[in-house]
Formats: sequence, structure tokens, C-alpha cells
Amino acid sequence: MFLKNTSKLISAVFLLFLFLPLSSWAQVSLDDCDNDFVFEATDGRIIIDVFPTGSDDTANIQCALNVAANLGVPIVRLSPGDFNITSLLVDNFNGSLQGTTRASTRLFVFSNGIDCAAMESQGLTPAAIKFSRGEPSLKFMQVIADSPCMSGDSIETLIHFTGKSAFDPSCGNSVINGRVDRVDIFGPGRDGDVDIAIAAAAEGDQFGGCNDSLLGGLKVNFSSISNTLAGIATAMRAGAQVDINFTTFNQTAVGVGISDSNQSTTITTNEFFSDDLEPSLSSSVGIFVVATLASPPAKTRLVIDNNKFNFNSTQNDLMNAIRVSEFDDGTQAVSLAVTNNTFNLSGSNTTGVWCNDLNNPAISANVFNGSGIAAIVMEVTELASVSGATITANRGLGAFAEGDSDIFIGSGVMQTIVGPGQNAIINDNGTDSELLSSTPADNDTRLMAVLDGKTPKAGSGISGNRLSNRADSLSALIKQFRKN
Repeated sequence: MFLKNTSKLISAVFLLFLFLPLSSWAQVSLDDCDNDFVFEATDGRIIIDVFPTGSDDTANIQCALNVAANLGVPIVRLSPGDFNITSLLVDNFNGSLQGTTRASTRLFVFSNGIDCAAMESQGLTPAAIKFSRGEPSLKFMQVIADSPCMSGDSIETLIHFTGKSAFDPSCGNSVINGRVDRVDIFGPGRDGDVDIAIAAAAEGDQFGGCNDSLLGGLKVNFSSISNTLAGIATAMRAGAQVDINFTTFNQTAVGVGISDSNQSTTITTNEFFSDDLEPSLSSSVGIFVVATLASPPAKTRLVIDNNKFNFNSTQNDLMNAIRVSEFDDGTQAVSLAVTNNTFNLSGSNTTGVWCNDLNNPAISANVFNGSGIAAIVMEVTELASVSGATITANRGLGAFAEGDSDIFIGSGVMQTIVGPGQNAIINDNGTDSELLSSTPADNDTRLMAVLDGKTPKAGSGISGNRLSNRADSLSALIKQFRKN
């Protein structure tokens, strides 16, 4: 009985402490902030409230974040209204920067307001909102940007989850567990001055050096990203957990890009929209995996389940709903499962799933609607051979028009199993394939031209546009899709 009563007493004291006002338990106050616009919450909760000034709100939000990070305050809350910032940076923040609702709180990034060159000189990837280490969240708001860099160059990323500066002399891994929840991001267009909406990558990934590994995880949930070159780009290591779900990608050249990673990535219940491309872009991809380093991590894991891909081209643009993977000098083992997705495609150079240099991919229970050059492509470019692909229980293949093949199996692809009942037209140039209940096709010369990088539209081929070997793999990823 004594132990039970003692436990109740400890719990009561803990709850009393938890709900005391900020000034009752903190040794550091908000005195350094502008007290006309930055307050403790008036309802007794441990929250710092920030109100818009009508001009530049950077200093007020930055001050609130600094206090919250130093004191362990869990929430910095932006009131309803329009806020304007240049660039925010907070280190080891274990809390949430959040609006009131994403309909009522809008965060505008000043045009030509960020000294991107100065950030780079400090070993920091230029960004509008940068969370370094900790467990930070961004919630319940809109983020709107046009041309953030003073120089007029493209900003690398709007929202960056990262670690120590690339020039920090204390080498080692950084750990962050970031979250974006119910945030709508609006960029200036796929060929505008915002390269990536959300990125999770070490600073050394951009600049080289010993601070090149970011551990932990990223979760993007119930959000939307519109009109940026890339939606989400990650290059995390050590089995980091990345989850992207219930998010809409609207008119991005790359929806989700994964480069030089060692991640366990789950992409589920999202929707991707991509239409005719601007002349400055080479191609469009919903989900893209690439290795740009000479020695990338040995393996990465990707599950793509229950998404919807809406890709429409009337201009003969090269569009891949899913492309895994593009290797440069180094290769890696990519574990891939593509299940229960719906592909709504049109265009003579459009594909659903393009597997390159992959062993044992599983493509199952997907629905293919519309038309394209092929629904599923299996090819080899960098490796001598691959084997073990399983393609089963997919629907809509028999009615997939435009190209000569529903499924294309390239030379060097071995032991592919195509399950029965899919009514697929198959162009099989592989070895020891097991094709059940399928219709063979003649050699697809148009698809072979794409594989060789000789697409009907000049400059639109991915295979003929290899990435250079670079330390900054996110930059290499996005430059793949922007013509120089």
C-alpha cells in the first residue's frame, strides 16, 4: 500500500510540474525576444506563441526556437496569419515548430532574402528552415517560396533535416529524427529556383569531408508538395527509417529521390501528379533511386505500396512513375517491393516501373491503366547480370496500349518469373525466364532506343544522361532532371 500511494504522489507532483507556466520552472525567460510578438502561452501550457509583425518575422521565430531548444520547451506555435522569414536554423531542438492550422498559418520565404553563398561558406547547405540534430517537427502550416537566394541561384532545399556543419572538426555521425506533418509546400514551378522541398541528408553529403553520415529517421505525413524540382530527397545511413505517407506530390520533376542511402524506406498511400514538362527539364520520375558515389553504401531497402501515379505526357516526354535505380561508378544492392499501386499513365515515352541493375525485385498486385512505352522494364547497364525478379498478380497489362511490350526483359536479366493470369505481352531478351500465361512480343525497337539513350525527343533519355561522380549526391540527383 505504501508503494502504491508513493507512486500516486510522484505522478501527481510530475503532472503539477508539467503544467506549470514556463516562467515557473525555467531559469531563462523570453526577455531577449520581442515581447510584443513572442509570449508564453496564456492557457498555462508550456508553449511559446509567436504572432506576425507584418514585416520580417525571422528574428522573433528564431528567438523562440532558441529558447525552446535551450529549455526543452516542446512547442513553438505560430498564430493564424502570414509570417515572413529569410532563414531559420535551430540545433538539437526536441519539439515542434507549428502553425495553428495549415489553412490559417502561412510562412512565406522572402525572395532574394537568403545569403546562400554565406551558408555554403559555413559548410551548410542553403535552406530556408534547417533543423540540425534532435527530434524536430514542422506541423500545421503552409510554406511558400519563390526565389529565396540573394544570388538568384536555386536554393538547395527549403526544409532541411541534417547534422553538424560539414566543416565541424569533430568528425562523426549525426542523428536526427525529423517529422513533417500536415504541411503544404508551394514552390515557383519545376523549373524555378527551389530544387528540393524537404531533404534529409548530412552536410558532408553536399560538401564532402568526414561529417557525411546522417542517422535516425524522417517521417512525412498528410502533407502536400507542389511545383518544386524535387519533392523529398533523402540520403540517410545506418538503416535509417524513412516513412512517407498520405502526401500529394503535384508537378514535381522528382517526387521522392533517394541517393547513396542506407535506409529502410516505406512510401505508402501517396499520390503523384506529373504532366507535360517544361523545356528546361529532361524527364520526370515519381520515385527515383540513384547511386552517384564511387563507393555508395552497400545496400538500401525500399517498399512502395498503395500509391497512385498519374503521369500524362502529350509531348513525348520521358516519364517513369518508378525508376530504381541509376548507378554511376559505384553500385549497391537495392531491395525493392512494388505492391498494390495504381498507375494511370499516358504518353509514348511513359513507363510504370523501370528496374535497372536490380536483383530480386518484387512487383505484385499493381493496376496499370492507360498507355505508355511499357508498363514494366527490367534492364542491366552497369552490372554483368541480375536475377530473381518476380512479377505477379498485376492487372491491366493486356490493355496497356502504345508500346509493343507490357513487360520488357532486357539482355543480362536472368531467371525472371512472370506469374499467370496477367495477360501481359512480354518482350523477353533475358535468360532462363519463367513466363506463365503470357504473350510473346517482337523486339521493341522504340524501347530499345530509350534504353540506349536515344529517345525520339532529343535530350529526354535518362540512360544516355549519366550522372557524374560527385560528393554532393543530392545535387547530382536533381541535376539529372535539369538540363544544363
